[in-house]
Amino acid sequence: MNNTFQRDGAPANKDHHTQACGKDHFWDFWPKSRWQPNSPDLNALDYSIRYESCGQMKRDQITNKKILIDQIRAGVRRIRREVVRRSIDSWTNRILQN
Repeated sequence: MNNTFQRDGAPANKDHHTQACGKDHFWDFWPKSRWQPNSPDLNALDYSIRYESCGQMKRDQITNKKILIDQIRAGVRRIRREVVRRSIDSWTNRILQN
């Protein structure tokens, strides 16, 4: 399984300590010099989808790690199609403008 973690331009992510840790611990680490400018504009999973999935979780029921994982999965399954469609349309427009 290949996992890729995308960082944004937050100062903590660009800090030389964070960069050194990533370089030391991840064989496929991309330093900040390789990051896309305006990377949030190129992110296929728009923040609205993440917000929607979190909003679909029953947070008051979370009491342990297993329930948290179950609620994350349930939240993702409950994402409304119109939210995904708006995100796709928005992403396509952002790509075409760049």
